[in-house]
Amino acid sequence: MRYNNCMNFTNTNLNLYNAFLAVYETRNLRRAAEVLHITRSAVGQKIKELCNQLDTVLFTPTPKGVAPTNAAHNLYPTIKNAMASVVEAETSLKEFNSDSTGIIRISIATLAFSHYLGDYMKEFCVKYPKIVFEFFGADQRKLFKETKLDLVFHIDCIFFNEDFRVVNISSAETAFVATKSFLHQRGLTQDLTKDQLLKLPIIVEHESWMEFLQKNNIATEPFLIKVESAEKAYAIAKNSIGVGFYYKGLLETVNAHDANMVYLNVEGLNMPIFNEFCAFSKNPSLATRAFIDGLIKYKTVK
Repeated sequence: MRYNNCMNFTNTNLNLYNAFLAVYETRNLRRAAEVLHITRSAVGQKIKELCNQLDTVLFTPTPKGVAPTNAAHNLYPTIKNAMASVVEAETSLKEFNSDSTGIIRISIATLAFSHYLGDYMKEFCVKYPKIVFEFFGADQRKLFKETKLDLVFHIDCIFFNEDFRVVNISSAETAFVATKSFLHQRGLTQDLTKDQLLKLPIIVEHESWMEFLQKNNIATEPFLIKVESAEKAYAIAKNSIGVGFYYKGLLETVNAHDANMVYLNVEGLNMPIFNEFCAFSKNPSLATRAFIDGLIKYKTVK
């Protein structure tokens, strides 16, 4: 796990870092194996795998065992502290059970909730039925800075201040969308050229989309409709006013209720993939910590 202000969860197994700590502290594969209650060859394999993942050498052989390299010396304090934090968090969470109470205040867009939080919420509420949730609209970062919120889900990785952590928890492929009737009235199909797209009103939100359009020379001001959320972009497009955008993973679900909406294939245009981030305090409540821990595990399994 790589920790910094904006965290991304790597594929490195924590067991590899446990092996690293044991070997670093004992300077010997056999003694490390005794500490971990596994075989010497298993320890060696874990160290080899970790070195491959980090693309560096961590230990060199000596007559009595192994010696840490400079890379190992640099890595050790960070991993030691991180593993201590994991143990502390797990201990706290074990004390948090189905009878525990608390309030979790969350800022999240309706679209984002539908995309990845709704199903997890069902499981969490069954496990912790006495936790109370308060939901706020998207982009409530000001309230979060004032510590009036516990979690903020947002599409941008923004550093709130040194007291907060930001975790990348989801990504979504996007697509331009329009109604079949909107396309039919203009003699168009789902497959468009960029020139055809340029002649249509385009509905977008936030600066990331504006940057994408500018880089691809798409849309001029007279044909651009700016909105504050993806929900509004979709709603306007649903009324056959223009071309909006949506997340491909959700369109199939939505189409079960609204088969008139389709996503567009624009020739030679690679649509952006947006990451969804969750910001939370470095010292969250037990309820918030349980929610985040469960969400990360849920997304990993999925």
